[in-house]
Amino acid sequence: MIKKQKVSIVKRVSVGLVFIAASFLPYALPSRMYGFWDSLFFGAAYYVGGMYVADAAIIFLSGTSLMRTIVHNPVNRLSFIKLGLWGALPFSLAVSTFGGLWYFPHWTFVEYITLGFLLLGWPFYFLFLTLFYQAFKLTLDHIIPQVHPVRSYYTFEKKAYKAFGIVGGWLAVMVITVGFQNSRWLTDFHFSVNSPQRPYLYWYWWLIAVAGWILLCEFIEYRRRRSSLFKDIIHGYWTPLIAIFLSGIMLAVTNEFQNLPIDLWHYANFPWANLTVLHIPLFVVIGWPLHIAAFVEFWRAFGEEQATKLLFANAFRSNRRS
Repeated sequence: MIKKQKVSIVKRVSVGLVFIAASFLPYALPSRMYGFWDSLFFGAAYYVGGMYVADAAIIFLSGTSLMRTIVHNPVNRLSFIKLGLWGALPFSLAVSTFGGLWYFPHWTFVEYITLGFLLLGWPFYFLFLTLFYQAFKLTLDHIIPQVHPVRSYYTFEKKAYKAFGIVGGWLAVMVITVGFQNSRWLTDFHFSVNSPQRPYLYWYWWLIAVAGWILLCEFIEYRRRRSSLFKDIIHGYWTPLIAIFLSGIMLAVTNEFQNLPIDLWHYANFPWANLTVLHIPLFVVIGWPLHIAAFVEFWRAFGEEQATKLLFANAFRSNRRS
């Protein structure tokens, strides 16, 4: 490893750890109520710090900064911003707007839209998830190297992916229909950013929505001759799935624990409220790997070819014949 690269890694780790340490300062400060700006500051510090540390791991393992490759390249940056915004719409609508899973007690609706969409908070959040996923995947690739590249398709896959598309589309239509019916076609709809609300989609519909999302993405990945999570698994390459699970569990514990004293967000309308891990609801812990998987699949399906190759080095270009 060249000296310049080592310096870059050390700088990123140092900066990242400073930000992460700052994000946990509320645990060392006297008990107090946190408002919009201070809770936002401590929350953002955790994400910025995590991004720097994860990117340092990626540089160490691959020799390339994924954060720099995405942010500094105009094509990749625009592609990622579009993916983050488009991916956030169905995700936030199903789980938050209609599902009422979380709310931000210190925010207004205008602040929610401004920070999440106009100031690109959602793409920023998805970049954070992406960096951690990639850091875990590269680590596992070094521990459990892939013996054979995933290049071809089994005979049954063509029918399987078409079935995924049909089932995924059917599930999506079903979730949308139920959401509209439960809100009396929006005539009885009420959305609150900063307080608990009545769910128009109960928790099991969130899971159905994620399942439909992933199945649709699998079909689109097949049609665009790209590898996919399902394809990796059936061809014996389990690293992406394990990386999604491990990164999700790690972020669930650290991010939710970091949020406890500042109350940047709260959860509501989730099942098994009495089952917790370090005071974190078990359902929330399970949800972290699921929404990482949903975004990973979304990028694989809709990302630009150049940007997609950067993240999924394992996803060798397919040689499908129609």
